[in-house]
Amino acid sequence: MKFLLVLFLFLYSYAAIRYHIGKELGRTAFLFVFNKALAWWCASVLLLSLLPLDKLKRFGLTKRATGLFGYAVALVHILVTFYLLSPVYYPKFFTLGELNIHGWTSISIGFLSLFFFSFPLCATWKNYTSHQFFKLGRLGVLLNVSHVFSIGFDTWFPADTWPFYLPPITLIFVIQALLIIVYRYILLKN
Repeated sequence: MKFLLVLFLFLYSYAAIRYHIGKELGRTAFLFVFNKALAWWCASVLLLSLLPLDKLKRFGLTKRATGLFGYAVALVHILVTFYLLSPVYYPKFFTLGELNIHGWTSISIGFLSLFFFSFPLCATWKNYTSHQFFKLGRLGVLLNVSHVFSIGFDTWFPADTWPFYLPPITLIFVIQALLIIVYRYILLKN
């Protein structure tokens, strides 16, 4: 679990430099930036659960631990997001003070992702050996990547708009997810 703490500190440091300093959000946006790092962290941990067990063991992790931990942190991320959900922090999700189609779409995809992550969670509690439940978790991963893509794709380019030339967290996460998915489902199959 030490690895997960180090991972969070790294991800939060990146978010703090990019948003607090680079975008000059200051301390008043602490919870907003913290939530960005929290989202990135839980999504990254859930991605780790796709890796083969021998790779996870190198970091002292198991598939069950990464899945449970990622799910728990995702719930915290959702609670913080709903606390912050307003045009102040999420202006592109709102039109004239009302949640717009972009906001509804992003939130709906996020909830669908959590829903599909619930199947492997239930399977671990009941000690089911059927892989069907765990396969639904893979759909959760794809929906999670879609959720993040829908939130950030319109801010990815041009690169000269990035604070300190640090890419948006959403872009980094989508690339990291694609790399893990290609590694897990294409390279390991060959």
